[in-house]
Amino acid sequence: MAQRKTLRQEVEELRGEIAALQAERAGELASRKSAKPSSPSPEQEPEAAEESGVESGGDLERVIGELTEAAVSEIAEHPAIVVGLAFLLGLTIGRLSKS
Repeated sequence: MAQRKTLRQEVEELRGEIAALQAERAGELASRKSAKPSSPSPEQEPEAAEESGVESGGDLERVIGELTEAAVSEIAEHPAIVVGLAFLLGLTIGRLSKS
Protein backbone atom coordinates (compact mmCIF):
# COMPACT_ATOMS: atom_id res chain seq x y z
CA MET A 1 0.00 0.00 0.00
CA ALA A 2 2.82 2.39 0.77
CA GLN A 3 4.14 1.94 -2.72
CA ARG A 4 0.73 2.77 -4.24
CA LYS A 5 0.56 5.99 -2.27
CA THR A 6 4.01 6.89 -3.48
CA LEU A 7 3.11 6.16 -7.09
CA ARG A 8 -0.12 8.11 -6.78
CA GLN A 9 1.72 11.02 -5.25
CA GLU A 10 4.29 10.94 -8.03
CA VAL A 11 1.57 10.85 -10.67
CA GLU A 12 -0.18 13.82 -9.05
CA GLU A 13 3.11 15.72 -8.88
CA LEU A 14 3.76 15.01 -12.55
CA ARG A 15 0.26 16.15 -13.46
CA GLY A 16 0.87 19.36 -11.56
CA GLU A 17 4.17 19.92 -13.35
CA ILE A 18 2.52 19.30 -16.72
CA ALA A 19 -0.24 21.78 -15.92
CA ALA A 20 2.34 24.37 -14.82
CA LEU A 21 4.36 23.87 -18.02
CA GLN A 22 1.24 24.17 -20.16
CA ALA A 23 0.27 27.38 -18.41
CA GLU A 24 3.79 28.74 -18.83
CA ARG A 25 3.81 27.88 -22.54
CA ALA A 26 0.40 29.49 -23.02
CA GLY A 27 1.70 32.63 -21.31
CA GLU A 28 4.77 32.71 -23.55
CA LEU A 29 2.65 32.33 -26.68
CA ALA A 30 0.30 35.08 -25.54
CA SER A 31 3.22 37.42 -24.82
CA ARG A 32 4.73 36.68 -28.24
CA LYS A 33 1.46 37.48 -29.98
CA SER A 34 1.02 40.72 -28.06
CA ALA A 35 4.65 41.73 -28.64
CA LYS A 36 4.43 41.37 -32.44
CA PRO A 37 4.09 44.64 -34.35
CA SER A 38 0.87 45.14 -36.31
CA SER A 39 2.73 45.40 -39.64
CA PRO A 40 5.80 43.14 -39.74
CA SER A 41 8.91 44.31 -41.52
CA PRO A 42 10.09 42.44 -44.64
CA GLU A 43 12.69 40.61 -42.53
CA GLN A 44 9.98 39.31 -40.19
CA GLU A 45 7.48 38.28 -42.86
CA PRO A 46 9.10 34.88 -43.66
CA GLU A 47 8.94 33.95 -39.97
CA ALA A 48 5.27 34.85 -39.83
CA ALA A 49 4.58 32.89 -43.02
CA GLU A 50 6.37 29.85 -41.66
CA GLU A 51 4.43 30.01 -38.38
CA SER A 52 1.09 30.26 -40.13
CA GLY A 53 2.01 27.56 -42.64
CA VAL A 54 1.19 29.84 -45.58
CA GLU A 55 3.77 31.33 -47.91
CA SER A 56 3.13 34.00 -50.46
CA GLY A 57 4.36 33.70 -54.04
CA GLY A 58 7.32 36.01 -53.43
CA ASP A 59 8.39 34.08 -50.36
CA LEU A 60 8.14 30.81 -52.24
CA GLU A 61 10.33 32.15 -55.04
CA ARG A 62 12.84 33.43 -52.50
CA VAL A 63 12.95 30.08 -50.70
CA ILE A 64 13.40 28.18 -53.97
CA GLY A 65 16.19 30.57 -54.95
CA GLU A 66 17.94 30.05 -51.61
CA LEU A 67 17.64 26.27 -51.90
CA THR A 68 19.02 26.40 -55.45
CA GLU A 69 21.98 28.50 -54.30
CA ALA A 70 22.63 26.08 -51.44
CA ALA A 71 22.50 23.09 -53.80
CA VAL A 72 24.89 24.74 -56.26
CA SER A 73 27.36 25.56 -53.48
CA GLU A 74 27.19 22.00 -52.12
CA ILE A 75 27.80 20.59 -55.60
CA ALA A 76 30.77 22.93 -56.05
CA GLU A 77 32.24 21.93 -52.67
CA HIS A 78 31.72 18.15 -53.06
CA PRO A 79 31.63 17.18 -56.75
CA ALA A 80 32.78 13.58 -56.20
CA ILE A 81 29.92 12.89 -53.79
CA VAL A 82 27.42 14.34 -56.24
CA VAL A 83 28.74 12.18 -59.07
CA GLY A 84 28.54 9.11 -56.83
CA LEU A 85 24.98 9.93 -55.78
CA ALA A 86 23.97 10.48 -59.41
CA PHE A 87 25.47 7.09 -60.30
CA LEU A 88 23.61 5.35 -57.46
CA LEU A 89 20.39 7.08 -58.44
CA GLY A 90 20.84 5.88 -62.01
CA LEU A 91 21.43 2.31 -60.83
CA THR A 92 18.34 2.45 -58.63
CA ILE A 93 16.14 3.79 -61.42
CA GLY A 94 17.54 1.17 -63.80
CA ARG A 95 16.75 -1.68 -61.42
CA LEU A 96 13.29 -0.35 -60.68
CA SER A 97 12.50 -0.02 -64.40
CA LYS A 98 13.43 -3.69 -65.00
CA SER A 99 10.86 -4.91 -62.50
